[in-house]
Amino acid sequence: MKYTIDNLWSVAPAKGLEFHVVLLENTLNFNEPVPFELHFSKQHYEAYLDDPKGYVNKMHGSDPDLTAHLMIVTKVGKVLIGKSIKKVFCQIPSSAYWNSILYDISSAKSMIVEHPMYTTLNLCRALVYKKESVIDSKLSGGQWGLKKLPARYRKIVKKALVEYTSSGMTKKCKEKYDELVLIEFAEYMLNKINE
Repeated sequence: MKYTIDNLWSVAPAKGLEFHVVLLENTLNFNEPVPFELHFSKQHYEAYLDDPKGYVNKMHGSDPDLTAHLMIVTKVGKVLIGKSIKKVFCQIPSSAYWNSILYDISSAKSMIVEHPMYTTLNLCRALVYKKESVIDSKLSGGQWGLKKLPARYRKIVKKALVEYTSSGMTKKCKEKYDELVLIEFAEYMLNKINE
């Protein structure tokens, strides 16, 4: 099968594909924040179609969140084609990974209402790392939260996991969250993470 951008959406995760183009010199030599040449996701597809050259010229820079992605690649990544991970990526310092996690959750209290699934699972992933030094995905972080967090918050985590793993990540899922409990959950998790 020949893939085009339109039929790639059908085989991608529900939220779509997202990627950064990073130069080899920046994967072999770690600098924080990590510079990138291009960022693209399904959310940006229309902007790209409207003005491809303008989009490409605009979508470069650096991103503190890339540190976490690079850490995950070096720890659990799989090579689809090309050189081994060790020949393409340097080791990421644990302190830089932790800084990246803290950056990603820094606005969790305000973001959780707008993006409950993403923020909930990210908070779980952050707390797993804080407590157990385990580098987890959103999925496994949420699964950890179902087992380890107080019963009061398990319903939120379960909803986030259902939304994350379903193909229909719709507004309807988002409306099921209780806003006050979300904010309380974010405060609880941030307090635990900052202990």
